[in-house]
Amino acid sequence: MGVFDSGVGGLSVYRWIKELLPHERVIYLADTARLPYGLKPQAVVREFVIQIVGFLVDLGAKAVVIACNTATAAGLEAASGRFSIPLVGMIGPGAREAVRATRNRRVGLLATEGTVRSGAYQRAIRQLDPEVEVFARGCTPFTTLVEEGRTEGPEAEEVVREQLAWFADKDIDTAILGCTHYAFLRSVISRVLGPSVTLVDPGRAVAEELAQLLRSQDLLNRGCETAPEDAFYTSGSPRRLQEMVQLLLGLPAPSVGQVSWPG
Repeated sequence: MGVFDSGVGGLSVYRWIKELLPHERVIYLADTARLPYGLKPQAVVREFVIQIVGFLVDLGAKAVVIACNTATAAGLEAASGRFSIPLVGMIGPGAREAVRATRNRRVGLLATEGTVRSGAYQRAIRQLDPEVEVFARGCTPFTTLVEEGRTEGPEAEEVVREQLAWFADKDIDTAILGCTHYAFLRSVISRVLGPSVTLVDPGRAVAEELAQLLRSQDLLNRGCETAPEDAFYTSGSPRRLQEMVQLLLGLPAPSVGQVSWPG
């Protein structure tokens, strides 16, 4: 199956998929040459999504996870109309988990500017429970922290505190990590928001939805006794992706293929 993100944030979803579906081979693509998606027009990101899903399908992916909230908001619907394989995005599962978790019906959304502007989470949550109020904040600097491997320490904490100060008077009891990168800042974000705020990482819910889809369509790999070797690709620096897999996941550096997009 294929998993892709604008960078290394989708590795947080890859981690959940490997935990829940250890016998599945994953093809991971980090489109770091075109990072960040969150500051680009939706129409542009939509074309990226269609292009990348096509690339993964050509490599034999039987399902694709759009492990990027911005790309999900911009391109999931269009790609679903173009390809016949199962496609899973981040926003539906994340919205459901947030509605399930909130007690006072005041939910914070930490996301990229593109995801906030799209209103996709707000609409999804409103459809599930119109009484839930969503307070959305673009936290684009978080993506840079993760891409640079600065997920802990004084600098990371300072940036997180500065970005999340906006939520101080919002009385939220739940916060959605609405960008896959932010899962790698979970411990810092949790400290800053405090123990009264439940953090929702949509990654696990996405992996669970993927497992259900594969099971319902009889696509699960049941005959593999050992974990298959995954494949990694990037449109940026292969060496950098190798380093980030080691740093963020604690895994040996994988072989990484280079992708160059036409135009």
